[in-house]
Amino acid sequence: MLFDNAANSKKQGDIGMCYAIAYYSKLGYTVSIPVTDSQDYDIIVDTGNNLLKVQVKTTSCKSPHGIYQVALRTCGGNRSGSGKCKLFTDNSSNLLFVLTECGECYSIPTSEITTTTSINLGEKYLAYKVTLL
Repeated sequence: MLFDNAANSKKQGDIGMCYAIAYYSKLGYTVSIPVTDSQDYDIIVDTGNNLLKVQVKTTSCKSPHGIYQVALRTCGGNRSGSGKCKLFTDNSSNLLFVLTECGECYSIPTSEITTTTSINLGEKYLAYKVTLL
């Protein structure tokens, strides 16, 4: 699987970032990476008409029905000292880019996400499945 050689979750996240950059670059967009990682988004995509903030997530977790699940809340990292988790409703990104362990990619407008902790990449999100090929 795609994340087999990732030594830890940070390395898995790096793979997701690279896929996101490749996908949006393939569309002809300019992709920028913020200097710090304290914001709710991972990359900025300039479409020529808009600047879009993109949060990147990866997953290898499946539901009992075989549907990939994506954790949306952010715990630890720069929030670990306070012991708090930030729910997705507090998110300020425009798009959620998801990479699964089998290489499936999704570019989901955050306005389409109505839950705060996780989503299943089932039928509801099939319209947002994208490809690098």
